[in-house]
Amino acid sequence: LVSTGSTSTTYGIYLGDISNDSVFNNTISVNTTYATSSSMYMSGTGANNVIYNNAILNLGTGGHAMYWTATGTNTKSDFNNIFSTNKSLFSTGTVDTSLHNWRLNKNMELNSIAYNPGLGADGRPDVNNPGVWSLNGRAMQIAGNTIDRDGNPRIDVRANGVPDIGAFEVEPAVAPPVAVATPAIPAASTTQVFRFGQDTVATITWTPGMIVPTYVDVRCYSGRKAPNNFPASANYMYFYSDVNTQDVSYDFNPKLYYKDIWLGTIASESALRLARQLAPNPWIAYNTP
Repeated sequence: LVSTGSTSTTYGIYLGDISNDSVFNNTISVNTTYATSSSMYMSGTGANNVIYNNAILNLGTGGHAMYWTATGTNTKSDFNNIFSTNKSLFSTGTVDTSLHNWRLNKNMELNSIAYNPGLGADGRPDVNNPGVWSLNGRAMQIAGNTIDRDGNPRIDVRANGVPDIGAFEVEPAVAPPVAVATPAIPAASTTQVFRFGQDTVATITWTPGMIVPTYVDVRCYSGRKAPNNFPASANYMYFYSDVNTQDVSYDFNPKLYYKDIWLGTIASESALRLARQLAPNPWIAYNTP
């Protein structure tokens, strides 16, 4: 659903006193000047709804991405891309709030992201826009959800891959954006947090008193198996992180963050092993059984 140039309040999807409904893999893009517009409007006493895998975008100068005055219980909302170019992402009718605070207060959108995916005029993702990585490989596998809006196959089994957020499956033709680092510059005795669309990709803690680089670039390749001759006999996840800096040795403690939907052929979290590659050298696995 794409709505542009509206002359009145616009709602992309409206859920009122509806219960036990499922809202999966929609692309909702609203672009108006009205302060009361929103891409998704939740109100009434509806309960037990499930809102997964949607691109919920307000690209106008008015309104919010999600307007939530609903009083019903047990609704679940996650694995969405919720983005607004104007106000805060969420409104309760009286309070505007951020994705971070929404997670804390509602315990929802824990795996969601907030990033402009760069859609075309028809609502389809642009494979040459780096923002498309905010959709690619970030949706939950849902049994029976096997076809996208154009009739292309959509994965519904975790071992086979990861579906995309929104109505259309997409394969990016460009690299992901560099994750935003906080603080921006490495420094000894500090921890940098790297985020893409408010989703944590990695952290790096730099050892006190040791040399640090002048920059670190981190990119998250969601939904993709590690490249460059990853061992064919090994189980694998459908994600990898690419970390680039100067070719010098450093002392640091890294942490990589992942989602359950990326576990791929790995049966459980207890079977996870860290692997790294410094191209063109082979992949090295740590803590192998």
